[in-house]
Amino acid sequence: MGLLDGELQATIHEALSGIMLDVAVGHFTGGSVDPTTQKRTGVTETAYTVKGFRDDSSTFFTSAGLSREGDMTVMLLQDSRSWSPSVIAPFEGDKVTVQSETGTVMAVHQDPAQATYVLDCKR
Repeated sequence: MGLLDGELQATIHEALSGIMLDVAVGHFTGGSVDPTTQKRTGVTETAYTVKGFRDDSSTFFTSAGLSREGDMTVMLLQDSRSWSPSVIAPFEGDKVTVQSETGTVMAVHQDPAQATYVLDCKR
């Protein structure tokens, strides 16, 4: 059994969950895209509340053209989610709201211990 197996996810959650903020995640499923208007119809949104925090995208990424001014990064504690990783995870296109700041998920990253998700979001 390796260092990243087993209890590390729960340990990280226990250590950080008390200082994290509530994050609302809106996950979208179903529907179709109208090829003319590029708008989605028939979409179902499922809302979840998880623990995490947000930060503005770093100056390095902005100056390198990897993010835009005003974009944000959101970290979620994976163990705080009210869903199972095998059923659902944050996806590109989901909506994330932290402290009245809402962004659209553009990229999802997961740490090797599967304890956190880091979301690159566009406001």
